[in-house]
Amino acid sequence: MTMPSPILAEIMSYLNLFELLNISQVSRKFYVLANSQPLYKREFLQLWINCPSSNERIKSDWKSLCLAGIKVKAGWQNIPDSIFTKTELVLLYDELINTLRSPPFVLPQMRRTIFSMPTLSQDFLANPEDQYVQDEDLEYFSDGIRIYLQENSSDLYFTTSNSDLIQIRWNIKKDKERLSIGSQQTDSSESSSNSLILIYKQIKKVIKTHCKGLRLLILESETPLETYSNNWENFSNSARKINSLFLPITDLLNDFYEANYHPESCPRTNFFKIMNSIWRENVFEPCKDLICQEVLNELQSLYKGQDPFFSQSRRIVEALNDLSLTELNVFFKNHSMLKLEGPYSYFHQKLVESVATNANTGFHQDILQEVVLPVTVREAKQAYLVSQNLEIPQDLLQKTDEDEFIEISAQNHGINMNYNTTEIALFSQNKEQRLVEIINFLELYRNVYIF
Repeated sequence: MTMPSPILAEIMSYLNLFELLNISQVSRKFYVLANSQPLYKREFLQLWINCPSSNERIKSDWKSLCLAGIKVKAGWQNIPDSIFTKTELVLLYDELINTLRSPPFVLPQMRRTIFSMPTLSQDFLANPEDQYVQDEDLEYFSDGIRIYLQENSSDLYFTTSNSDLIQIRWNIKKDKERLSIGSQQTDSSESSSNSLILIYKQIKKVIKTHCKGLRLLILESETPLETYSNNWENFSNSARKINSLFLPITDLLNDFYEANYHPESCPRTNFFKIMNSIWRENVFEPCKDLICQEVLNELQSLYKGQDPFFSQSRRIVEALNDLSLTELNVFFKNHSMLKLEGPYSYFHQKLVESVATNANTGFHQDILQEVVLPVTVREAKQAYLVSQNLEIPQDLLQKTDEDEFIEISAQNHGINMNYNTTEIALFSQNKEQRLVEIINFLELYRNVYIF
């Protein structure tokens, strides 16, 4: 007597990921039942994200993502045990996964200076010396990596290829790895069996798989703004710890890179920056139209007085700032003539276009000032005036008193403001030194515009 499908489906709901994959090979009926996307979504969230599953709007291929996760774990287990034993590699993998699933809650420090920032990511950019997280278990892994690197730095140096160095420093994909620096070419076909590089690449694969799951979660969510904001804040917390955990690796790779090229022109990288880049590619880019439209819809409801709260829009704006600001322009985020870049610039353009297109709703400056950056308010107001065939006041085209105060504060902290107002030097983190200690590097870079 054949059991009815509903009973089989109920049985399937009690199986874990590996049991589902095994039973799907028994027969066609089991294969069909075991391919239930809600089941694979449940398993992926349980293993990778630690949030409750929902059957609403499930339209993505969660099974393929689960299989990708299994492949990533297998790749990690294949790392040679020259740095860690196999047992330690398992522990390190579990630490990485658990940090992504349930990151430690960290708040930005309360600083009464220009270095005080509202989010953990911005605080990290403004205070690059605060890279280490104090944690006994964390120190065990970090010390293990550091000891190995000290003992084998010479061998690692000669087995680390230039293409690997460039790929890591500039976060280049394999299919885009050919790059010219000075007179030297690197080839994507060049590969390395260096255990250090393998660990680095496997860490990135784990983070990417986690982010791909978050992307599907956001796209299927009934409340995408809240889902995006919550997961970004969790991700920032995990990035803080993962950066500290693997800082010895990125420090050594930075040193190798600087030894191969000119030290004075080598901005340093770390896993905090790398994780932000991974999030931008795997979460923000696929979700950006949905997120931007949801924020614009929420602002429209605020214009109409339907909702006095705008907490989700503000959280999204800060999340986009986290992905867009650099170690220098983070201090000028409230400058009304900030030159925008990154994900925030995409949202900024959408908002300015929306104000110009929907000019009949009026210009709600008070609401926008509570949500977006001053530069967005300024340019949105200009767009509104143009749409109404009104003259733009001269003071809207000039720096404000607040801008002058920001520049004076920056000068007091050693930031040279004697550049052309449309040009300022590029700055990047240099080991653990404070911003004021590396201002001398600013004049080396004239190709990034701030305001």
